[in-house]
Amino acid sequence: MDDVMQSIYEEYMHGEILMCELDGSTVFVATHNHEDASSEIFDDQGEVIMFCNWAWGGTNVPQACYEFDGCEAIYRADGYINGEPPVDLYGLGD
Repeated sequence: MDDVMQSIYEEYMHGEILMCELDGSTVFVATHNHEDASSEIFDDQGEVIMFCNWAWGGTNVPQACYEFDGCEAIYRADGYINGEPPVDLYGLGD
């Protein structure tokens, strides 16, 4: 799974990556660092399984985007838009 996280990090190094559960499986929710950014959802093999497009009021967002459980930020860039502190639990930025 380290290779999966590193691959996602390479695309989202300026954003945030959450590790969550969805229907009993581990997923990664990756979001770029800008307002109304959509989230790309990856399975534990690094395959994109869906998008959560929050722009324009979040219309047409799949119901599953509201059903993540136990989310933990495993990576968040310094200066992330939500003002929360940087995180790098797995040393992805090293």
